[in-house]
Amino acid sequence: MHPDYQNKGVTAAIIRDMVAAFNRFGITKVETNPELAENKAVQAMWKYFPTKLHKRRQTFKKSI
Repeated sequence: MHPDYQNKGVTAAIIRDMVAAFNRFGITKVETNPELAENKAVQAMWKYFPTKLHKRRQTFKKSI
């Protein structure tokens, strides 16, 4: 997201609209896109939903 719009509630508005659509269509389970384990900002977006981690993505650095 463009830095000018970060921390302005845009993500919250998008999630609100998604949840409303899920409820309207009876959707009870969804799967998100890949998210890095160390990306705490993305992880925090899902704190109000029951989650189940079934895939883990991490990055590693190795000096050669």
